[in-house]
Amino acid sequence: MGRTMLWTGGITLAALGAVTFLAVEAKSSAPESFAQERPAATAPTTTPKPKPPAAPALPKDSGDGKRVVYSISADRVWLVAADETVTTDFPVVHGAVIPPPGTYKILHRVESATGGDGVPITYVQYFTKSVDSWIAFGAQEPGPSPADAGKRSGGGIRETVENGRRIWEFAPVGTPVVVTP
Repeated sequence: MGRTMLWTGGITLAALGAVTFLAVEAKSSAPESFAQERPAATAPTTTPKPKPPAAPALPKDSGDGKRVVYSISADRVWLVAADETVTTDFPVVHGAVIPPPGTYKILHRVESATGGDGVPITYVQYFTKSVDSWIAFGAQEPGPSPADAGKRSGGGIRETVENGRRIWEFAPVGTPVVVTP
């Protein structure tokens, strides 16, 4: 074992010597432009993450006072306090039956039901009836995404359970619902 260690040590020292010699030779034969000092490395700059797109503004001519505003074209709901402050807004998915623009009121509420598409929904708030179906906000229980179920539902305007709870707590029976194009 002593001989093997001596042999390995000798080879290692020879290799280090060769590398050192080659480094010195390379430096002495490099063009002068390589020898100039390079600027100190700076910390890499981080690119700020892009901000998420701002939510659309509350539609103009959407009424006044405390109300729920639903924009058909934006697929969005705003909860507006009596002092005209938007307390929250969030995306929704409309069903096959879309209410015409106008002002309605929350007519009836049920904590849970089954949508016309067979999907369990909670925080259901009916605000008008079309020829074919009731039109209501309804929070979709976990399962298929609201976008999937909303395409099949009758007059269901679907939102997440969290957002359904927000409408439920904000808008008792009689609260105006303003539907904009």
